[in-house]
Amino acid sequence: MKRVLLIYNPMAGTQEFNVLLDEAISVFQREGIQLDIYRSREQMDFYNYLEQSACTLYQAVIVAGGDGSVSLALNAMMKKDIRIPLGIIPAGTSNDFAYYLGISPNLHEAIRQLSKMNTRWIDVGKVNDIYFINVCGGGVLPNVAHKVDREAKNIWGKAAYYVNGFMEMGKNKTFRIKLRADEEEFEMDVFLYLVMNGPSAGGFTKMGVKASADDGKLDFIAIKSLNLIDVPMLFSKILRGEHFNDNHVQYLKGENFEIDFLSGDKETEATSVDGEMGPDYPLSIQVCKHHLEVIF
Repeated sequence: MKRVLLIYNPMAGTQEFNVLLDEAISVFQREGIQLDIYRSREQMDFYNYLEQSACTLYQAVIVAGGDGSVSLALNAMMKKDIRIPLGIIPAGTSNDFAYYLGISPNLHEAIRQLSKMNTRWIDVGKVNDIYFINVCGGGVLPNVAHKVDREAKNIWGKAAYYVNGFMEMGKNKTFRIKLRADEEEFEMDVFLYLVMNGPSAGGFTKMGVKASADDGKLDFIAIKSLNLIDVPMLFSKILRGEHFNDNHVQYLKGENFEIDFLSGDKETEATSVDGEMGPDYPLSIQVCKHHLEVIF
C-alpha cells in the first residue's frame, strides 16, 4: 500500500478541514493509499518535522492549509532534497496556487481529486536562499497579509485582503528600487512590485494573469507612483486582469531578477514570500525550471 504524509494546520482558514480527517483517510484508503497524519501545532514545527522525518517512507506529501503552509513545506522539501510529489488541500484563507493548479475550493472534492494522485512538473522561484511556489514581492500591498488579523480573515476571507489592499493603495507609499532583469536594468519609483510564478497574489486572482508555472520564466509586475485619483480605476483594472497596459504598470518576463532597495521608509523596505515575511535586500531571484512535482 502506498503511504502519503498529510500535514494540516488546525488554525488555517475557517478550520473546516479539522472535521474532515476521517473522510480524507477513508477516501485515500479506497485508492489503496495509507494517510499518515501530522498535526501542526505552531508555524515552524512541521517544517522541522519534514526536515527530520524519514520521507523516504512516503510516496507524496500533502499539505492542508494556505499559501504560507505550502511555502514552508516546499522549503523543507527543497532544502532536504525530498523529491516526491506535493499536494495542496486549500484549507487556508488565501489559497492562490492551489486554485491555479485546478484544485477545487470544495474541500470534499479536493480530497477526492488529490486521492487520484495525478501529477505534473512545475517551476518554482528562489529568492536568496528561500524558495517560493507562487510569489515574492516588496512594498505595502504584498505585505497586506501580515496586517489582516486572523479573525478578519476567517470571517471575511478574500474580502479582508481586498479592503486592506485598497486602503494601502490609497496611502501611495512609494520607494525606489534598482532592477536588473536578464539583460535589462532599470531604476524606478514603485508602490509595489511582485515576482510571480502563478497568476494570483494575496487573493487577487488576476494580478499576474499572464504568468504560468511551467513556462520556465517568472513575471515581474510593478505599480509605479500614482495619484490618489487614479487608485480606484487601477484597482478595478487589477481585479479584472486588465492592468498590464496601464501607464502606471511595469511588466516583464525573465529567468533572473536582481532587485535592490535604494530609498524609502522602513515599511516599504519589507519583502514578502508566499504571504510570509521575506529576506532583506538585495534580492537575487531566479526560476528553478520544472523543479517540483505537484498533485492536481
